Amino acid sequence: MSTMTIRLNENLIHQAEIKGRAEHRKPAQQIEYWAKVARCAIDNPDLSFAEIRELFDGLAEADAGELTEYSFG
Repeated sequence: MSTMTIRLNENLIHQAEIKGRAEHRKPAQQIEYWAKVARCAIDNPDLSFAEIRELFDGLAEADAGELTEYSFG
């Protein structure tokens, strides 16, 4: 992943520091998370935040190999 320096509002960075602590994220990671959630919400306006969060949790579990087979019917 490449990196880039960008200018952000100090208040946004401060809020990312506060909110990021709860999820054990650094401010940059928190801002990246917010951007990821926003992109998903824009692309899927019918999904609630809870559904988006569950989607991200499921993707993280799949990446970790925590998969179970689903049987239809």
